[in-house]
Amino acid sequence: MKMRLMTFDEAYKTLREVYPISANLTNKSLFGIRKKSIPWGKKVEVDINTLNNNGYIPTYALNGFLVPACVFKADDANTNDVLRYGIILTDDELWDKTKTCVRIKIVSYEQAVYYVKMINGNVVEFKKVGVV
Repeated sequence: MKMRLMTFDEAYKTLREVYPISANLTNKSLFGIRKKSIPWGKKVEVDINTLNNNGYIPTYALNGFLVPACVFKADDANTNDVLRYGIILTDDELWDKTKTCVRIKIVSYEQAVYYVKMINGNVVEFKKVGVV
């Protein structure tokens, strides 16, 4: 799943607020993760199956580091993530006289419902239509 990492400074501030006593923070590293160790402030692919809640601080595995979950920002949904990770509720396929395939999908993804219209495999309309 694509998620955006906070910048190093934002993450430092957030961790200070969320874990004021247990935070092992310095200006150069956060829980042993240095400024240049991971792409702070960038959109990264995170395997949601690596979420570790066994310890006091929930973490995701990223580039060999256990990164606190609170330093990720969920990005707005995009068609690729919705179609890849979402649950397809309906998938209607229509054909016109010119052999054009029109597919209408209703997909549930991250507690929201999306409408996806595709023509010959290309998304032409995408919108959020409700929440779960």
